[in-house]
Amino acid sequence: MIDRAFQRKILETAREAYPLGIMDPAHEFADRGKRELWANIQYLVEHGLIEGIDASTLGDPVSYADVRITARGIDFLEDDGGLSAILGTVTVRFDHGQFREMLAAHVEKMEGDPSAKAQLKAVIRSLPADGLKAVALQALMAGLQNLPSIDAVRKWLLPG
Repeated sequence: MIDRAFQRKILETAREAYPLGIMDPAHEFADRGKRELWANIQYLVEHGLIEGIDASTLGDPVSYADVRITARGIDFLEDDGGLSAILGTVTVRFDHGQFREMLAAHVEKMEGDPSAKAQLKAVIRSLPADGLKAVALQALMAGLQNLPSIDAVRKWLLPG
């Protein structure tokens, strides 16, 4: 009875009607059985992709009226994830000075020629914000590519 292709059709029809709703889904999808329609709408409602008026309160045990797609439903249909993907983005910010000092301190701890370290620290201190951003991204990627064992990562995520 649950039919993914039919659910997509319901969502797309509701998106075409947006911001209005499908006032009479039973009429709109007359080629489907009432129980099948109700089950697929109910499923989409439970997942927050659409909303509607449960017409069972009006005496019809298996019916919905005024079915509207939600923002989550629209984002589900979009290949890019829509605003949900953008709003769900985690942003980590470092103060430029703080990042410069972290990077310089790390260079200081590294093995190597003291004059080479001094030269690197001078370059770090003179980098503009965009340069620091590029270095931060490269450092992050290098760190991700060299993650320790799964046990170490588990300790970071599940301490104690």
